[in-house]
Amino acid sequence: MRVLIVASRYLPHRGGVETVSSHLAQELVRKGHEVLVVAQRYPRRLPAREVIEGIQIRRLMFLYPRLSFLRQGRIDLAVASVWYLLSTTWVLHRIVHTFQPDVVNLHYLGSPGCFLNLAHSLSAFPWVVSLHGGDVDGEPYGSRHGRRLFETVTAKAKIVTACSKALAEEAVRLSGSLRSKLQVIHNGVDTRLFASAPPYRHPVPYFAAVGQLVEHKGFDLLIDAFADVATDSPGVDLIIAGDGACGAKLRDLARQRGVQGRVHFLGRVSETQVASLIAGSLFVAMPSRREPFGIVALEAMAAGHKVLAAHVGGVSEFVNPDYNRLVAPDRSSWRQALAEALQERSNGVSHANRAWAEQFRWDRVAARYVEAYHEAISTG
Repeated sequence: MRVLIVASRYLPHRGGVETVSSHLAQELVRKGHEVLVVAQRYPRRLPAREVIEGIQIRRLMFLYPRLSFLRQGRIDLAVASVWYLLSTTWVLHRIVHTFQPDVVNLHYLGSPGCFLNLAHSLSAFPWVVSLHGGDVDGEPYGSRHGRRLFETVTAKAKIVTACSKALAEEAVRLSGSLRSKLQVIHNGVDTRLFASAPPYRHPVPYFAAVGQLVEHKGFDLLIDAFADVATDSPGVDLIIAGDGACGAKLRDLARQRGVQGRVHFLGRVSETQVASLIAGSLFVAMPSRREPFGIVALEAMAAGHKVLAAHVGGVSEFVNPDYNRLVAPDRSSWRQALAEALQERSNGVSHANRAWAEQFRWDRVAARYVEAYHEAISTG
């Protein structure tokens, strides 16, 4: 079949939505389907057309009018948003008309959802909406427009998927009518990559954390907890990979707590680099305050390493409870968990973790999406 994937974010950006949409696109192509990806063109320097890992990419400006532009005195944005509302909708409509997809799969109901909704009004198509986190527990609560967009788009979709049962339950609380069309499709992992990656080289043993440097990822909790136990655990560092708005704040926190020489920030890294970082670690920490799924924990298990993961959202739905540890999202709980894990200082491979992760291979996840596509087409 022909599948049009519309993603709020895509490669070369790194994050949960990017990981899911890119791996899904590649698996669909491997299975013989034709795939076109339409993604947000941000920043503007990204090319409008590109091929990444064999996948055709079209990038559009998903900028629509908001009252906040006028309140901020941004007349330029207000005018530009009106232009893009019209032009991007028309271009998206033409893409649908030319590509003739059997199904359209929107990943993350953000700004692209507004434009895809308008394009759907011009020419209807079987539509699957995949929810990933902030499009459920964030944006619908941020404004009346966000709530209306969520309700409108999910009402038009033939099938709605959520990356965890926890996120699905939150979506149903927003719109009870979703229950009959809502399916849970957990995220996946490249088990071969994470099982075979060469270890990252660091002068001393370390444990790792990976993710966007934003408040809800909880890296401040991790740094504080590490500082609390650092004196009792000499010769072990913390390496954090990722970038984001809280980067400077987190570096300041490490300096204030006196562990700046033992907390290392790698910045943005590729999936291959993440695999190596995990491979060389004692264990992986995921201290999120909220987490609809938590791909990093799954990646750690695929590498056969222990993961300390915050007991929030959908994390407990897939973490192997026999070898890993779920931690309450507060400083004292993380202090205790780190103290015990650092005392063990073992970076041995858990074959049970690797075996557990096999059920989340991308080919199996893609097969679930294909089933959802066929169901959307058959009810169209």
